[in-house]
Amino acid sequence: MNFIKKIIARLVGKSIDGKLSTASKTKLVAIIGAIIATFPQLSAAVTGEPIIIPQWVLELLAAAGLWTLRDSIKS
Repeated sequence: MNFIKKIIARLVGKSIDGKLSTASKTKLVAIIGAIIATFPQLSAAVTGEPIIIPQWVLELLAAAGLWTLRDSIKS
């Protein structure tokens, strides 16, 4: 698990100490969204049957992404 935290921390542009609490929320939501969006195709390639992700999950991720963008804009 610590290895995964280090990879995600490096992707979102923070140090390798593995602290995701200081990571960019916008980049983190984008990475999670990309993984979830490609999951049906990956599962179909591996198992032969796609695992269907409900549309509301992607809508929630889009809302979370917009919310983090709103928080990142300095007013």
